[in-house]
Amino acid sequence: MLIAKHKIVLIVLASISIIAIIVGVILLQSNSENDESKYKEEVVEYEEVVLDEQTEMLLQGLQEELERLEEELERLEEERERPTEIAAGENGIRTVQYYHGYRVVGNIEIPRTRINYHILERGTHRSLNLAVGVMWPMNAEGILNTPGNVIIMGHNYRNGRFFSNNSRLEIGDSIFITDTRGRRVEYIIYRMFETTPEDTTYITRETRGGTEITLTTCTDDGAMRLIVQARVE
Repeated sequence: MLIAKHKIVLIVLASISIIAIIVGVILLQSNSENDESKYKEEVVEYEEVVLDEQTEMLLQGLQEELERLEEELERLEEERERPTEIAAGENGIRTVQYYHGYRVVGNIEIPRTRINYHILERGTHRSLNLAVGVMWPMNAEGILNTPGNVIIMGHNYRNGRFFSNNSRLEIGDSIFITDTRGRRVEYIIYRMFETTPEDTTYITRETRGGTEITLTTCTDDGAMRLIVQARVE
C-alpha cells in the first residue's frame, strides 16, 4: 500500500515537473516572439529615420539644382533680350555684346596656347567659369587697347582652358586683344614671374603712357600667382 502511494506521489511530482517545463517553454517562446517583434519595430523605425534623412538630403539637392537652373535661365533670358548692339562713343562706333548676361569688353587670342575667349567686363566667381574677365580697372568699358595697364584674370583648371597653359608662354610671345571698336592689337610679352596672392604692386603700376595688359592666374598648386606682362611695341 505504501509502495502504491509512493508511486502515485512520484507520478504526481513528475506530472507537475512536466507541466512546469511545458509552461516554461511556452513563456520563453512568448518572450522570444515579443523580443523579435520589438526588434523588428526598432529596425522599421530606424529605416524610416534613415529614409527620411535621405529624402530630405535629396530634396535639398534638387532644390539647390533648381535654383541654379533658374539663375542660369534668367541669365540666358537676359542675354537673349540684350543682343549685340551698335553704339556711338567718343572713340567712334563700337559694339555692345553680352555673353551669358555679362557684358563683353573685348576678345583675347594667344597663339602659343591656342586660346580665343571673350573678355568679360568683370571677373566674378561665376563669370570666370565662362570666360576671362577684367580685374582692373573696375570700369572696363572702352579701356582695352588704350594707354595704361589692364589686368585680365582667368582660371587655371590645368586642363587647357582659359589661362591653364600660361606657364608655357615665353618672353617675346604675342597676345592679341580685340576691343569693342573692332581694333585687333598685338601685345608682346616682356616679363613673367610668380608672386604671392597678397601682392598688388603689379596691378596699379605706372606704364608711362604705354599700352599694356597683365594676365594673372593661379600656379598649378594654387599657392602663388603667375603674372604675365605684355605691351604694345
